[in-house]
Amino acid sequence: WLHQHNLQKTLLSELQSVFPAHQHQFLSSSCVLTKGRSSLPIHPPTIAFASQLLINLQPLPDFYSSLVSLSTSICNLLQSSPFRSHDGPWRLHLISNSTPIQTSSTQGRGQLRSTLIAEMKKNRHLRTFPTRINKNETSPWLDNEALLQIAFIEQKLCLSTCLPQDRQHFRRIISNFPAGTPKLPRLPDEVPSQAYLKLVEAELHLGQRISENEFCVDIGCSPGGWSYVALGRGARVIGVDKSPPDNIVLNNPQFRFISGDARTVDPHFVSSGQMVDWLLCDMIEYPRESLGLLLRWLESGLVKKFCFTMKFQGNDQLIPTLAEVREHLDQLQIEYVARHLQFNKNEVCLFGYYLHNF
Repeated sequence: WLHQHNLQKTLLSELQSVFPAHQHQFLSSSCVLTKGRSSLPIHPPTIAFASQLLINLQPLPDFYSSLVSLSTSICNLLQSSPFRSHDGPWRLHLISNSTPIQTSSTQGRGQLRSTLIAEMKKNRHLRTFPTRINKNETSPWLDNEALLQIAFIEQKLCLSTCLPQDRQHFRRIISNFPAGTPKLPRLPDEVPSQAYLKLVEAELHLGQRISENEFCVDIGCSPGGWSYVALGRGARVIGVDKSPPDNIVLNNPQFRFISGDARTVDPHFVSSGQMVDWLLCDMIEYPRESLGLLLRWLESGLVKKFCFTMKFQGNDQLIPTLAEVREHLDQLQIEYVARHLQFNKNEVCLFGYYLHNF
C-alpha cells in the first residue's frame, strides 16, 4: 500500500480495522506491506489513506548490468505468472523516485518502458503483449484491462501484477494514475479558494466530471471554490450557506444562493424536487454529522453523483467514523471511493454515484 503525506501510522490503523486477520508492517516511509490468506471482504474494500495498491508484489533481483537485463528478468517473472495468460488490454506504471539504474527521470522511465516492450516482443510467451498495451497510462480503465507496476521500494525494485478480476475487486483503491497521484490543472488566481483542487482530483479518480447544463447543489458553498469549478464548466449551481460566497460566484447568472443552515436544509426544498446531478460539500462539520448529512441527501432519492469532504477534529474519531461510512454506503446501491487526496489535510473526500443512474 503506497501512501503520501507521512500517513503511514494512520494507514496502518485503517488496514488493521479493515483486514484484522492479516499481518501489516511498515516496508518503507511510503509503503505498508500486508500479508495473509484469509478471505477478502464481500464488498470491494475501501482504504482511504492508501494512494495505490501494489498487489501480488514480487522483488526483482538486486543487480542489473543494463536495462536489457532488467527487462529480461521482468519477462521471466511474467511468463511464469498468471499474468502470462491475460489476453486483453493492459497498462504499465513505473513508480520510482530514484533507482540504481537511473530510471528516475522521465527520459529514464521512457527508456525502461521501451526496452521492456522490446524484450517482450522477443519472448515467445509475451510477444503479443506489446500490441495490447494501453499507451495512455492515465485514461479511465478499459474493460478487461490488467495493470503491471514496477516500483522502487526501500532500495529494491519490485514487480506488481494485477489481473482484471483483482482490479475490479479492489477498484475503490487501485488507481488508474501512477502511484495514485494525478497531475492537477491550475485555475486562474481569481478562484475564491484553493480547495477547488480537491474537487478536481476527486473527479479524475472517479472518471467523471461536472459538465455543461448539469445541476449542482453546493452545501456550505462559501467562499465558493467548488461552485467556481462547476460554473466554469457551464453547470447550474445552487449554493447553500449562512454567508454568501465570493462575488465572482455570487454574481454569476448560473448561480443561485440560498441563505440558511446547510446542515438542516431540506433537500427537496433546495432542489425543488429536481434531480441533482452533483451534490457538493466541503463544509467544516463534525464527521458523524457530515455522514448524517450525506446520507440524508442520498436517501432523498434526488442525488446522482456526489463529492463530499469529511473533516476530522482528532485522529481518535477517524478510523471508527470511516468504518461507519463503509457500513452505511455499502448498504446503498452506490459506487463510491473514500480517499485522502493530495490537498486534503485532516480530512477525507467521499465521492461516487448511484448505480441505478448509469
